[in-house]
Parts: sequence; structure tokens; C-alpha cells
Amino acid sequence: AVVGPRASLVREVDAADLAQWEADARRRGSTRLAFLATAFGEVLAALSGCPDFAVLVPVSRRNSRADATVACRVDTMCLRL
Repeated sequence: AVVGPRASLVREVDAADLAQWEADARRRGSTRLAFLATAFGEVLAALSGCPDFAVLVPVSRRNSRADATVACRVDTMCLRL
């Protein structure tokens, strides 16, 4: 069951946004995924009042031996924000 008010936010991301986020992440010695996940966690915490979240992100299980096979080699990894 959903508790509390619902909100929706839509924003189109263009190449300039991606380039800026990539530069910000590199300046902090991080990756774009870590940078955006941190920002997402901060927004969720501010909106909900809950400081602890977990999100699933896809990760590839491909390696050089698997390149010759046809299969879905994707797992998910839980990130605690």
C-alpha cells in the first residue's frame, strides 16, 4: 500500500547534462553512476524523511570467455544510499 502523497517529476536529459554530470563525478574522483545514485538518495531522503535507502542497479557479468555465447548475463546489485 502506498502511504502519503504521491509525486512525479519528469526531466529530459540531454548530452550537455550528461557531460556536466560526468565532469562533476570525475572532479570528485567518482563515476557518473555513483554521483547520480548519491543525488537520487539525497532527493529521496529529503522528500521522505527517511535517510536510508536501497536501490537495485544492473551489472554485467560478461567477460572475454562469455563474448562468444548468446545469453543474458546481467545481474542486479543492491546499493545502499
